[in-house]
Amino acid sequence: MFDSLIGNERVKGYLTRMVERGMVGQSFLFAGPNGIGKSLFAQALASLLIGETERIQHGNHPDVRTYRPEGKIGMHSIDSMRQFNTDVYLSPMEAQRKVFIIHDADRMLRTSANALLKTFEEPADDTVIILLSSSPENLLTTVLSRCRRVYFQPIENPLIIDWLVAHDIDREIAAKVVPFANGSLAEALRLCEHGEDEVRELVLQVLSEENHRYRDLQQFSKNVGDYFDRIKSEMESAARQELTKIDKENMSVAQRDFIEKEINGVVSINFQAEVDRLLQVVISWYRDLHLLQVGGDESLLVNKDHLDALKGKKKTCSLDKVQDLVGQMRLAVQRFAPIDSSLETLFLQLS
Repeated sequence: MFDSLIGNERVKGYLTRMVERGMVGQSFLFAGPNGIGKSLFAQALASLLIGETERIQHGNHPDVRTYRPEGKIGMHSIDSMRQFNTDVYLSPMEAQRKVFIIHDADRMLRTSANALLKTFEEPADDTVIILLSSSPENLLTTVLSRCRRVYFQPIENPLIIDWLVAHDIDREIAAKVVPFANGSLAEALRLCEHGEDEVRELVLQVLSEENHRYRDLQQFSKNVGDYFDRIKSEMESAARQELTKIDKENMSVAQRDFIEKEINGVVSINFQAEVDRLLQVVISWYRDLHLLQVGGDESLLVNKDHLDALKGKKKTCSLDKVQDLVGQMRLAVQRFAPIDSSLETLFLQLS
């Protein structure tokens, strides 16, 4: 079941042996960065447990349920988690057990997370629950303590390059973009499709300057803010187009409302992913600076194409401070702070 998936061989072996030995637990946490295949591994595990692949891959097997964040803030609602609690205790319709996959399990309000607790404290015997998260530290400790944790690592660059080439991407293009994908196959595909990262170049240009003029910093922040406004508008437009494809005539009001919330949730998650890509550029720059300062191997640099600028940089911040400030900006944007003012604040604090 796992043969078609790339990377994380240790996880493949662990999950396969677990099923073969009949030692499957009832609650799992698949933790690791976005875009490295956690959801595909969850589907593969479900296929192994249920004994069927095609319908699970197409999302229409009655004994495999998937939950994704909803609404404009991209969070799991308390209603969906209460429905999950009800569904967990229903008998399987076809298979011997049911599998529940919760995407972005960290993206729920405390009230929604609390709604999960009873299920984890008293799980149904014929149920397997798989939580997926790139930020497991944001899950309730009481939920974490009841999960068997499976940690996923970024995919090795050569594996991503080979996969891209096998899917008709020119090897030279693949080799160029993969160092900026941070081990994420999804990000590598995005970079291949969209070419040079406009925001990355803007960010690195500002970071490479020794002293920022405030007016220039304001203009840079505005340019990036305008870019993100455009991205969000495009995502919302695409979401509206998806809604027009749905046959709403035969749906109840509740069903239509649920679908709209789920699509809005996808928009929110995808927009936050774009913000995270920007912030990852900032982190990679300071990581590269520290690598050079300690005399590290230049082949390990992420931003090799800006080597001269890195070597010419005299001032830097501790990585702990960078991580802390980046985390503050990420949280601010999640709370609907404007990108431009948040970015301006970040660079002023880093300078």
